[in-house]
Amino acid sequence: MVPTTPEPQQDGFSAFMEAAFPIFFGLLGLAIVSVFVAIAVGAVRNNRAAKARGVDLTTLDTELRIQALQSRALGADRSIEQRLAEIDDLAARGVIDADERATARAKILAEG
Repeated sequence: MVPTTPEPQQDGFSAFMEAAFPIFFGLLGLAIVSVFVAIAVGAVRNNRAAKARGVDLTTLDTELRIQALQSRALGADRSIEQRLAEIDDLAARGVIDADERATARAKILAEG
């Protein structure tokens, strides 16, 4: 007969940790998955809302930066003469037609 060593007795905390360990990590995994699901749902809702308004999310940052740089709030104030010259240049290059040129010039002159 082979002598057997008795099993060491566990104290209360060790027994608790042995039982709680899988539960804790199961809940942690569930929390991590929940965060990823929430991020994915938010991204899908954001994309749908943008598409409904005709916005392309892949170029939105660039479009907003361009608008900000071209705005009067962030850009240097150009004189009326400079703005009219820019409109005339666009018309000369064929970027805008005569009607658009006239409308833009009237707007610039009205704004002062």
